[in-house]
Amino acid sequence: MAKNIQDLRREAGYRSAKDFAEAMGIALSTYNRYENQPEAIPLKQAWAIADFLGCSIDMVVGREPVSAEDMRGDVQKFYDGLSEHGREMMDGYMEFVSFKEAEEAEVRREEEERKYAVLLDYYESLFLKALSDDPGYMERVMYVRKPDIRESFLEFLRNELEDQKDRMRRRFADEAVRQAHKSGTYLDGLEGLEAGPDDPGYDEAYRQRLYEQGGLVWDQANGTIEDELEKLMAAFDRAHRGGRGMRMRPLALHTTVEYMGH
Repeated sequence: MAKNIQDLRREAGYRSAKDFAEAMGIALSTYNRYENQPEAIPLKQAWAIADFLGCSIDMVVGREPVSAEDMRGDVQKFYDGLSEHGREMMDGYMEFVSFKEAEEAEVRREEEERKYAVLLDYYESLFLKALSDDPGYMERVMYVRKPDIRESFLEFLRNELEDQKDRMRRRFADEAVRQAHKSGTYLDGLEGLEAGPDDPGYDEAYRQRLYEQGGLVWDQANGTIEDELEKLMAAFDRAHRGGRGMRMRPLALHTTVEYMGH
């Protein structure tokens, strides 16, 4: 059975908590709290008490002593019990599993890169169309610097994704309100709202609640906007790395934009 801090200080010759607290330079009320709640002792103070008593910090905080054997786990114990030939076979199997896991991870990485390459083409086509709708389009793209176009594209992407998220949240909320009207059952109550379900104000408050929940639905389905931006811009950098120039090849348009990569 694990000893507690009271046992440890008594073994060290301190019959009273007051004597030990004075020896440690700790207020008696503080030390009494340590004896009652050893798991709440601050780490720095627990180390000081352990050093003073010549024991481990585990013993000070009342943790059961852990042996090296207990830390070895079932798999390690199984491995240790194998013959030399059995260990060689196990080593080979583990190498094979590690190789297959690395191979599958590479396949998943390549699949994700292909997915974001397609998405990148789509968003670049939208970006180029937005530029072409601008009366100052040609002046903006003739000799634009690479960092500038990248930042412009990043800003465009952020706005586009935020708009998509907003539209999805509104559709989600509107559809939920329609379903509530149809069934006469609302998904959950609106805490603190005095109006009843027949009041138009209730519908609006209910729609706002669902709009907020729609943000969680979006994040679960697509990840956060920041995560999506990071992946899309990584695809952008892969597509346009190397060389001084960069050519954007949108799917929807036959126009291309070239600019200097200074």
